[in-house]
Amino acid sequence: MKITKSQLKQIIKEELTETIRKVDGKYAVYPKKGGERLGTHSTKTDANKQLAAIEISKKQNEVADPRQPVMEEVDLDLQNVMSNLNRTMKEVADGMKQLDLSMDYLSSVFIGMDPFEVGIQQKAFGRFAAPNAATRTPPQKED
Repeated sequence: MKITKSQLKQIIKEELTETIRKVDGKYAVYPKKGGERLGTHSTKTDANKQLAAIEISKKQNEVADPRQPVMEEVDLDLQNVMSNLNRTMKEVADGMKQLDLSMDYLSSVFIGMDPFEVGIQQKAFGRFAAPNAATRTPPQKED
């Protein structure tokens, strides 16, 4: 569907909330619904420039996307959730390190090794490090 230049001008005029009227040989800009004069110009081009400036100002004052404030709020909530999640994960990891150390001490009691040696072997060989008989400390007899 093609639109003619005159049809386009008519559509634009209908969309504008201001209008230009010729008053005393000059061009005046008025609100379409009536009211006080917004400006008077010696040429129609200048009056059209004022109309363009008014429309630009209106567009700048409108929110581009009505969901934008909500999206910003959701983004802030997501940032808070991620921050809390990271903090919680760090706390869990720290707790697991403490549990690992406790398990090293407990296993050292059963296998007769120094707990630090258990930790060193695990770091060197992983979780499946087998205790070495040469590094075992003989169990102490209780009196």
